Amino acid sequence: MFSPPFVAQAENAPPKCANASGPVRRVCISTFALGKHEVTREHYATFVVVTGYHKAGGCKYWTGTKYEIAADKDWRNPVYPQ
Repeated sequence: MFSPPFVAQAENAPPKCANASGPVRRVCISTFALGKHEVTREHYATFVVVTGYHKAGGCKYWTGTKYEIAADKDWRNPVYPQ
């Protein structure tokens, strides 16, 4: 599904986001695509084999308070159990 550009404004951020969201402001979201179905690790593995795609840079994960990157992890060996 593709969405045309639009302007989003959040006036009532959830309490847990209030400190991180900053002041109320208008944000322009450019066109983006959204998948209708989830992509499983099996689907992603097929994509990697067929295209030769390689994602460098580790695995980004949420610690409970912030995002961190584990350079020695990736989609085959993520930081969290699956």
